[in-house]
Amino acid sequence: MAQKTRKKTAPQSPPAAYRNLANWVQAIGAHGRAIRTVKAKYDDKIDALRAQQKKEIEALEKKRDIAFKKIVRTVLPKWGELVNKGKRTIELATGTIQARRAAKPRVIVKKEDEPAVTAALEKRGRHGAVRIKKEVNKSAIQDDPALAEGIRKITLDWSDTLTVHPTEGYELKRPVEKISSKI
Repeated sequence: MAQKTRKKTAPQSPPAAYRNLANWVQAIGAHGRAIRTVKAKYDDKIDALRAQQKKEIEALEKKRDIAFKKIVRTVLPKWGELVNKGKRTIELATGTIQARRAAKPRVIVKKEDEPAVTAALEKRGRHGAVRIKKEVNKSAIQDDPALAEGIRKITLDWSDTLTVHPTEGYELKRPVEKISSKI
């Protein structure tokens, strides 16, 4: 039996659709470099303006805070008197100062004290003040998508990205299209 021999063929040129790829990749790199240059130029100007703006705003905020502290020092000793008399507004030619008591207090519990406070509330039978929070652990489902199988109203989304890496210049990443899979 004779052995089959392969005929050597000349290398084929790329399909017509691929002929301009090298030029386009080079163009993406050149445009990427130009975009970065323009951004850097304007970012430097913006940073200088923001630094100047920050200095001016900080100086004005200090002056504003000093004026507010002076008002508090003057009104605070008479706070209870104002609220108890029902007079909650001081009208001045330049504006008004209002004394308001919040409808509900702000509840402050330090993170490290929460277990002890929770235990104390439960011990005293105040279960309405203790919350039990149940929620979907999304990171566990991301790690093991099989956990979501057979459960309605859970959507797992994967997105594809096409990245072009020019040899000279900067890469370009763009989402291709969302590929969704409902389980």
